[in-house]
Amino acid sequence: MPSSASDPMMPAPQAQTDTAERLRRRLARERAAREQAERLLEDKSRALYLANEQLRQINDELAETLADARSATELNRRLALYDPLTDLGNRRLLFDWLNQAIAALKHCDHCTLVLLHIDLDRFKQVNDTMGHVAGDTVLCEVARRLLALVDDAVARDVFCGSCGRDPIVARVGGDEFVIAGFAKGAMSSALKNLTPWTGRVNEALRLVPSENGKSARLGASIGVTLRDQAGPPSSPGDLLAEADLALYQSKSAGGDRLGFFDQPLRDRAQARHRLRNALMQALENDEFIPVYQPQVCATSHEIIGAEALVRWRRPNGDILPPGAFLDFAGELGLLSAIDRAICTKAVADLQRWRKAGLCLPKLSVNVSAGRLADPDLLSGLADATGREGLTFELLESMVLDDTDPHTCRVLQSILEAGIAIEIDDFGSGHASILALMRLRPSRIKLDRALIRPLSSSADHRMVVSTLVRMAYGLDIKVTAEGVETSEQAALLSNMGCDTLQGFAFSRPVPRETFTDMLAARVLSAQA
Repeated sequence: MPSSASDPMMPAPQAQTDTAERLRRRLARERAAREQAERLLEDKSRALYLANEQLRQINDELAETLADARSATELNRRLALYDPLTDLGNRRLLFDWLNQAIAALKHCDHCTLVLLHIDLDRFKQVNDTMGHVAGDTVLCEVARRLLALVDDAVARDVFCGSCGRDPIVARVGGDEFVIAGFAKGAMSSALKNLTPWTGRVNEALRLVPSENGKSARLGASIGVTLRDQAGPPSSPGDLLAEADLALYQSKSAGGDRLGFFDQPLRDRAQARHRLRNALMQALENDEFIPVYQPQVCATSHEIIGAEALVRWRRPNGDILPPGAFLDFAGELGLLSAIDRAICTKAVADLQRWRKAGLCLPKLSVNVSAGRLADPDLLSGLADATGREGLTFELLESMVLDDTDPHTCRVLQSILEAGIAIEIDDFGSGHASILALMRLRPSRIKLDRALIRPLSSSADHRMVVSTLVRMAYGLDIKVTAEGVETSEQAALLSNMGCDTLQGFAFSRPVPRETFTDMLAARVLSAQA
């Protein structure tokens, strides 16, 4: 039977309570720790998720940026290498192509490198009459046609693909294009095959659609140069320079045709380059000098005037006539400056002679069209007294064909300055008599082409006699230039011409010689 006394092996109630409490607290701490760990894990997971999201976003943005960068790079490349209007290659892409082609040419013995420089004729009229939008349309159509021409069946028989370089079409200027490629065969064979194909280029560009059903009549001037392995160009610039020379030759011949580069063309270009440099240097060094050809009375043959003519005194002492340089100086725009130099020196000589008592009633100087348009035409000349007897010789075509108000004002200012006007080469142009009556120059100078056959041609004698009578009827005096024989002089005197000039009396002479001629005239008058 169990005892009612306490079992020493059983915990007391209080002890049990304490134990249970400790267990509860431990469980609570563990639960709190677990919950805290879970919260931390949840926070870390959320942070990791957010970080992953941010990283994905950054990756997406980076990918987009890289795509934009690649697009921008490609756009920049196209802008750098291609013409934005026609989408053809530009000059830079052409030079890249040519550099590689020149390198390939050194190892290619069965092909010829060909370059065509194409300049559209009359394109400016398209812009002027149809507008720039129409002009752009024409340029795009020209580009399309050139691309088609280098890819058609005929071109495949002309151009060689074995050198690894297909032909290139590039736009290198406003209305300038270049086609470059390797033609099949050696130089002579390539040229033979190329010529008919280039004719097709000309034909394709003669009539080009514009807009609104309209067409532009163009044509093209083409300069062609060819190089083979035996004579490769040193640079793309050399190749283009050769084609440019051939193009200039084509333009000079009237356009709408081919011009081929060759060595004589290079020699002429180099001579022109040397002449251009020499002319510009001559102006700086004051190498242009006047010489004087006497003008004589038709009856007494006494000196009553002179014409100042230009000569070029080279540093080596050579004296060049105007035929050796004057036309080219005009092309360079230097004629006005040469005229100014000669006029200034001639007026100074005129004053020097008068101070020495060597009276010269009249001195003529030539004035070019460019000089006539110079606003400083009269500046730098002597005052009214010093200009007495000075005459400006103007070409017939400059003043009698021109009714421009500015030209009329310039002519009036010349007359108001006390300078006479003489019409040079009269009878060589097609000026109207009405224009002559309107201008009323002090003198006309009959062209030497009318004088040369005077002795043998009754027709020329009739024309000259009629012109002299007409001039005197308008109170205009007459000089005949190019008088080479005494027979011509006698005929002109009998016709009423008052002044003669030509080799029959004297060639153009230096200032010192002409000074002696004036002095001899004074001594003769005093004797």
